Amino acid sequence: MLSPGLLETAERFDDWRARSRVAAVGDAVVVAVGAVIVLVVGVDDVVSWFGDRVLLDHRRLAGTMGWVLPPVWLWLIVSLAPVVVRHGALAPEHRLSKRVLFRRAYAPTARAGAALGGLLLACVVIVAGGFVAGAAKGEVRGTAASGYQLSVQGTAGWQPLTPAEYRHWSAELVRLDGLFLAFGFGAVALGSVVRRARRTDLFTALPAQ
Repeated sequence: MLSPGLLETAERFDDWRARSRVAAVGDAVVVAVGAVIVLVVGVDDVVSWFGDRVLLDHRRLAGTMGWVLPPVWLWLIVSLAPVVVRHGALAPEHRLSKRVLFRRAYAPTARAGAALGGLLLACVVIVAGGFVAGAAKGEVRGTAASGYQLSVQGTAGWQPLTPAEYRHWSAELVRLDGLFLAFGFGAVALGSVVRRARRTDLFTALPAQ
């Protein structure tokens, strides 16, 4: 059984989110950032399939994700935590009612559902296509003047590369970065959930445990 203090804190936080312009803007920003991640990572991955070209190399892409993803997912976790707490406080005999209300609040409209389904399918196809084209985990470094080097799992130290090999390995590293699409899609999907939950009281008329 949840402590009354924890439940009260969760309810107050949900009430604040329902009224707060900051929460509304934050939710919208999370969804927008997730969409940008999907767009940038997806395009970079697909471009790499043709002629080993990349728009953003692995180091820049991974570095950017390292800065962007933590605050986005921290916002999502904090926003969803009170919902989980309040869900756990509901009486077991209202399980069916909980499902109905959660479906209304979390399940998007038919149009939004189709859009999310299409986005998920596109992400899966891009990731699968990248792995089929060839993906690798490692690092490349260097310039045309100083020469190029490669370090991948299973090799010792840095190996010299020709310019053509450098482009090839850069493309393979970017294709593995296609896995960032999962985080981008998750931000879009869960960001939409917290936006909908902020506008809908899931727990009206359901007694606590």
